[in-house]
Amino acid sequence: MRLIIPDVKNYSTAIAGEPIKDGSGQTVGQLVYSEREGRSVSLFGGKYVGRFDSQDGVVGFVRGVEAVLNHMTSTAR
Repeated sequence: MRLIIPDVKNYSTAIAGEPIKDGSGQTVGQLVYSEREGRSVSLFGGKYVGRFDSQDGVVGFVRGVEAVLNHMTSTAR
């Protein structure tokens, strides 16, 4: 599984939320920006949630969830 993180250059567009999609184009989460609270990520209906001060934190979190899910599906076979 590969998750696609939106590259938000203008965070005023992410106030309402930017979709996070999987490789097939299905929306699996959302990235929301708030000036006071930073960047919030919610994946898979709120099962994985994080709040970060930087885009690097968002990327690390999403890649970590991706790695866990890939590991779980590879060992379930």
